[in-house]
Amino acid sequence: MSDEGNRQHEIRKVWHRWFMVMIPLMTVVAIARVSGAFITVFAGLIALLACGLMYQRLANKRSWRSILWGVYARKD
Repeated sequence: MSDEGNRQHEIRKVWHRWFMVMIPLMTVVAIARVSGAFITVFAGLIALLACGLMYQRLANKRSWRSILWGVYARKD
């Protein structure tokens, strides 16, 4: 595969990941808006985000830079 092909593949992969996160998230937010439980759902989503960040930090031993910016620099 050429460099341009690899680049296109990586771009598609990033967009796919984005859609796999955002579509369910926006669906939950839309349902919460309609049902009137927006504050409760929003608090739950923030708690879920915090748990995910702490899991990456403590269990996977990743740095905050790696978690927040996607920098996977390891000294192997």
